[in-house]
Amino acid sequence: MPPVTFAFHDRETLSPGEVRDIPVQAGWPEPGQGIGGGEGEMRETPIHLMVRHNPNGLYATSPQLPGFAYGRRTLPELRADLQDALSFHFDRPGPFRVAEHHEWHYEVAGNEFVIRVAQDESAHLREQVADRLGVVIKDPAQVDSLAHRPANTVGEVVYVCALPTDNVGWFMAQLDERGDAFHAAITIADSMLLTLPFTHGRGHLTLPDRYTLGSRSYGTATPLSEIIRMIQVVTPVPWCDRATA
Repeated sequence: MPPVTFAFHDRETLSPGEVRDIPVQAGWPEPGQGIGGGEGEMRETPIHLMVRHNPNGLYATSPQLPGFAYGRRTLPELRADLQDALSFHFDRPGPFRVAEHHEWHYEVAGNEFVIRVAQDESAHLREQVADRLGVVIKDPAQVDSLAHRPANTVGEVVYVCALPTDNVGWFMAQLDERGDAFHAAITIADSMLLTLPFTHGRGHLTLPDRYTLGSRSYGTATPLSEIIRMIQVVTPVPWCDRATA
């Protein structure tokens, strides 16, 4: 079975919204807010921009733009100056089409976690996944199940809040070609969390069940729901064994 992780939480003990009290970083943005090129934006592959929240402000990087690092004190300032920063990086005028993702970093019991939430039209659903991840991170009995997973090049275990309609191409575009790893996290039923590893680079070739473009005949359009359907979570006991048990 692939290296999937299930985690649970009790809504009576910890409400889904309580995860927002965990980090000391800046607050969550409003659902659906993102950075775009505006009217007349370029019809091209979007730049996946990772906006990291920290106590001193925000900074943005992109797996598609090696060497690009851009920071501002507030989110409105970052958004206002982004197109100029991209024009300087590419040495050509914009506008540029950008897919914005927000990241929050946590240090729990000596482990480093990052929760990533895409700021698209489904951001409010992705935040529900983030809430569930945050509850698990706070639970000492479950945090180890999320910590001991392939990490990125700086030792962070990154969880991308996912939906069944997200496809392989969307995940792969978020991987740094120089070597990277993260885990798609998706809610299952009312209290379960399923995680699936996505990797790129030779450093993760020994991981037997990583999800990458071309593995298991997956294409860029393969939705996460199809991958989940192919995972054998529980092996049914043969009827004869049940009858004689």
